Amino acid sequence: MRGYPDPSVVRAVLAGLAVGEAYGLPSSLAGEALPSLQPLELGGVAAYGAATEQALLLAEVLADNCGFNPEDFARRLAVNADVDNPVRLYSLATAEHVMLVRRGYNWTEARSLVASLEPPLDAVARSTPIPLFYTKERLVAEMAAAQVLATSLDRRASTAARSYALILYYTLRGLPPAEAVEEAATQTPRQGLRDALYAAVDAASQAPERATRILSQPGDPLARLLAASAASLLAAESRNPMDALKVAVAVAPSQAAHLAAAMAGALLAAAGYRLEQPRLEAEPRLAEAASRLAAANARCRGLNATEAHDSITA
Repeated sequence: MRGYPDPSVVRAVLAGLAVGEAYGLPSSLAGEALPSLQPLELGGVAAYGAATEQALLLAEVLADNCGFNPEDFARRLAVNADVDNPVRLYSLATAEHVMLVRRGYNWTEARSLVASLEPPLDAVARSTPIPLFYTKERLVAEMAAAQVLATSLDRRASTAARSYALILYYTLRGLPPAEAVEEAATQTPRQGLRDALYAAVDAASQAPERATRILSQPGDPLARLLAASAASLLAAESRNPMDALKVAVAVAPSQAAHLAAAMAGALLAAAGYRLEQPRLEAEPRLAEAASRLAAANARCRGLNATEAHDSITA
């Protein structure tokens, strides 16, 4: 694929995110990887979590601004984030940022006040729309990091989002999974995160049980989140997509299976794999966000090559 993704691809990747998260939510709520993979269903439809909710908001921000605007994203997140819903499972730092903005703090002040909290893993997963809008590799990397820094000053999380967005970018452009992961690893400046991606590639040659055991060792949650999503993409070459999704859930850090599965779902969709799709609670919002983002790809052509908002690195 060259240039902007086809509208059907935009829709498929955002749907993959939502479907993956629905399958990961039961394990996150249980605090451990469950033996069977079933979506969390409420009222006959599959629920969505923090990754899907934030990614769809980000897609709308990209479409409406012809690029990423951190102030607009922080404002919309503060207005729309369902942080009190126990199913959404927001990261503490993101939830606290939302609450501070609602209490009247400026978005830049709020992100400083949450800087000491645990890494915002959901901010990594929500970067999914970035490679669906930006066509230049450098901008994908910069804007994926920038959207994390709109709500947190955690530079390791911004680096993880950058790496994930690049894997998705390379996958959308037809690179085989191992090449996509390795190429992203070469551009990951933090050693722990870079090593996690290389470990996922190395584990792909191991027996499934051994690979999962190697990658799910206790350690840095950001590294495990990256390894989980990358390992799922790599596993799809030798397993069916649903079994590949199980890898993300098994490797994910505690209570973050929904985020790893969401990222894996988006990557699998970008590679052309299809997950078993339940009825989605997020379907109306997903359809609207995908349509707006796809339309913006044509409407904003030539306008989305701007740098990140100056205040994002202030």
